[in-house]
Amino acid sequence: MSRESAALSPEQAAKRLGVSARTVYRLVKTGALPAAWVGSQLRILPASLDALLQPRLCPTHASTTAAAAEFDARLERALAAGGEMEPALRALSMEDPAGYEASLRRRQRGGRD
Repeated sequence: MSRESAALSPEQAAKRLGVSARTVYRLVKTGALPAAWVGSQLRILPASLDALLQPRLCPTHASTTAAAAEFDARLERALAAGGEMEPALRALSMEDPAGYEASLRRRQRGGRD
C-alpha cells in the first residue's frame, strides 16, 4: 500500500475520531491536526490521528497537578474546620486563582491527573 493511499480524507478521519468532518477541518486549520493538500484534496496520515489522540503532558503538568492538590487540601481543611463550601471556595479562589483553575480542570476530568 502506497503512502498516498494510506492517507485519509477528512471524512474518513472524522469517522475514526468520532467527530464531524467540519471538526477535522477546524483541527487542520488551527494546526492541531497535521494534513497536506494533494492536488485539490486534503489528506491526513493515520499517524497524525494517533498523535492527536495521545494524552499530552505539558511542561507545567506536574506543577499544575501540585497546585490542584494543594488547593483541594486547603479546601478540605477549611471544611473540616467547620466552614461552609461556598464561602470557603470563594475565599480560596480569590487567594489562589491558579490553584482554583487547576482544581476545577482536574474535577472536570473526573479527578484524573
